[in-house]
Amino acid sequence: MACASCHTVLPDLLAAPALARTLGLSVPSPFAVVMTDRVRDKVMRPDAVQNKRIGYLRSAEPVIYALVLASDDRGQRRPALSRESEEGLRRMWSEQIRTGENKGSWTWPDASEDPWETPESVYYGTALAALAVGYAPAEYTRRPELREQIEEMSEYLRSRFHEQIIHHRLAALWASSNLPGIVSGSDRESTLAELWRTQNDDGGWSWSALGPWKPRPDAFAAAVATGKDSDGYATAFAACSLREAGVSVSAPQLRRALAWLSGHQDAKTGGWPARSLNGQNPDDPVLGHLMEDAATAYAVVALSKAGD
Repeated sequence: MACASCHTVLPDLLAAPALARTLGLSVPSPFAVVMTDRVRDKVMRPDAVQNKRIGYLRSAEPVIYALVLASDDRGQRRPALSRESEEGLRRMWSEQIRTGENKGSWTWPDASEDPWETPESVYYGTALAALAVGYAPAEYTRRPELREQIEEMSEYLRSRFHEQIIHHRLAALWASSNLPGIVSGSDRESTLAELWRTQNDDGGWSWSALGPWKPRPDAFAAAVATGKDSDGYATAFAACSLREAGVSVSAPQLRRALAWLSGHQDAKTGGWPARSLNGQNPDDPVLGHLMEDAATAYAVVALSKAGD
């Protein structure tokens, strides 16, 4: 697969440094290396901004590519941004909305698929852009030519935070680890309090705890969206975001979530089972495993950081 914006390649690449560190490897997996090299190649092509294959990804792809490259620089402990990361971030900023009610954000795909591609996912996509900026070396955020755009992005995230579902607020909390100004202290604490209230007795979180989600006609998807059973993706994404946002593993609620993840890895596949809000696709070799793939990536990050 050559597209880093499709399906769950992004979570896999965000987890690559943690997985390499856990396994004692000096470089990420061959898959991560190949995919990151493909992103580098696409970013440096003159026509990289314009995605002619899928027009609605025009704005999202630069954000995702910038995040992949900034994350790789960070994971490899490079002291400065690579040439490709600089270009990726430049292209990302070129797609930022500079006027109107969504000023500071990025246009995001609407494929009617939760949790990543719906009209409400604009906030989630902007949080990913903030994560990319925060992963860059500290000097990057101090560049005078970027001050206005960074502030517009930060203001969008701050002012819209309280309107978001928990899933998207978690993405902003993750990004706030290196850009603390994008989430206020009171908003952070109220979100944590809400998460602790909705945590299941077994330590996990259900999909409904990260919502609410719009109703879907598929009976299975509707049951997932409103059910209370702990889910691999919901728990892994929550635990990963909280760890990345600096919540201490000494917090009993987070410790219980990590224990849930430790106890629910599939011994046969090595992954974490997860259900989809968009229905079942058990026979599809790609769609049938999206949420499990993402859950596994975020579980890796959450559990690898537990030893920090």
